[in-house]
Amino acid sequence: MSRKSDLPRVWMINPYAVTPEYPASGRHYEFAEELSRNGWHVTVWAMSFIHVIKQFHRPGCERVFSQHSEGADDCRWHWLWTPRYSQNGLSRLLNMLVFSIHFLVRGLFSTEKPDIVIGSSPHLPGAMASAMVARVRRARFVFEVRDLWPDTLVDMAPNTPRWLVNLLYRAEAWLYRQADSIIALTPGIAERIKDKGPWADKLVMIPNGVSQSTFRVFGKVEVEELRGHLDVGESFVIMYSGAHGPANALDVVVEAARLVQAKGCPVRFVLVGEGQERAHLMAKAQQSGLTNILFTGPVERSELGKYLAVADAYLLTLRNIPTFATALPNKLFDYLYFGKPIVAAVPGYTANLIESESLGLAVPPDDPEALAKAIEGLWKERELFTSLPERANKVSNSYSRERAVKKLVEMLHSLLPL
Repeated sequence: MSRKSDLPRVWMINPYAVTPEYPASGRHYEFAEELSRNGWHVTVWAMSFIHVIKQFHRPGCERVFSQHSEGADDCRWHWLWTPRYSQNGLSRLLNMLVFSIHFLVRGLFSTEKPDIVIGSSPHLPGAMASAMVARVRRARFVFEVRDLWPDTLVDMAPNTPRWLVNLLYRAEAWLYRQADSIIALTPGIAERIKDKGPWADKLVMIPNGVSQSTFRVFGKVEVEELRGHLDVGESFVIMYSGAHGPANALDVVVEAARLVQAKGCPVRFVLVGEGQERAHLMAKAQQSGLTNILFTGPVERSELGKYLAVADAYLLTLRNIPTFATALPNKLFDYLYFGKPIVAAVPGYTANLIESESLGLAVPPDDPEALAKAIEGLWKERELFTSLPERANKVSNSYSRERAVKKLVEMLHSLLPL
C-alpha cells in the first residue's frame, strides 16, 4: 500500500470556492472531499474574502497578505487575503488581481509540490496565475471553464472598452494553449470552446450536479416549523435560491410577483440568497406594495435543504444573452434533488432540458408576463406533476456529483506520468 507522501497531489484554484457553512455551490468542496477519499492529496486555494456574503472567512483573515490554512494534509484549504469589494467595478478588479498575485507568490514558494494544478474560470487572472505556477513547478495544468469569459462580459456589458475585451480574449486563448486538459461544464460551453480554436482533443465535460450526501434529511416537523417562521401559511410556495446579481434577472421575478398578486393567487415567492441587486429588489417590492414576496437573505448550504423542502416549486432565471444559452446552473440540480416542478425563464440548453425531460415549465427569459402566467398555471394544475420525482431522480442521477468525480479522477490519472 502506498504511503500518504507517495499519493499524487492536485491543487484546485478557485477564489470563490467555499465550504458548506456558506450559501454557495459546493462543487470544489465536494470534489476535494471525494478526491481525498480516492487517494489524492488535495489543496484548495480560495480567497478569504467570501464573495457571497462580502465578509472575511475568519477573524484575522483581514490582515494584508495573510494566509489562513485549515484541514488535514490529504484535504487542505488555503484562504488567501484579498481586498474588500461590494460591487462590480474597479474594487473587484483589484480584488481579482491581488488574489492572482498572492496565489502566484504562495504557489511558487510553497513547500508542497503539486502534480496537477486546476485553474478555474471565470476568474481569468487567477487561472493565468495557476498556469504559470504549474509550468514553473513542472506540474500539469487543467483549465476548468465554468463560465465563458470574456464572452459573458461582452454580453452583459457591451460598452466595455475594446482594448480590455481584446486583452481578455488573448488571455483566454493563452490559457487554452497552456492547458494539458480543458474541463467544460456543459455541451454548449464545449462547443463554444471548439469554435475558438483547435482544442477539441483537450476537452472533457464534467458538469455540475448534486451529491446524494449534499442535503441531510429534514423531518416534517422541522419543515413545518420553517414554514411557520417564513409565515407562508397554506400558500403555494415558489422559491428561488442563489445569487441576487444582474445576471439572475430577479427584477423579472419581482414584476411577475406583482402580476400574480393582482390576480389574487395564493402564491408566495421566497427568494433565498444574497447579491448586489438584493437591496434594490427589496425596495422595488416594497414600492409596489407586494405582500407575496419574501427575501430571506443568505442561508448556509448545510441548511439550504430545509428551505428547499418547504417549497412547492422552484424558480430558475437568467438574462436573455447568448452566453447563458450554454449554461447549466448548479441550482438546477439542487432543485431536482427534491423532485418538485421548476419554472425556468432561461435561454438555451437548460430550458431545453427542462422541457424535454418534463421537469416543469420553460418560458421566455426577461418576460414577466409569461413567467406570471406559468406560475399561475402551475398553481392551478400542480397535480399534473405528481410523477415528477421519478423523472427528476433519473436526471439527477445522470448528473450526480459521484459520477462527475469518477470522470475527474480518470482525467487526472491520465495526466500523471506512467
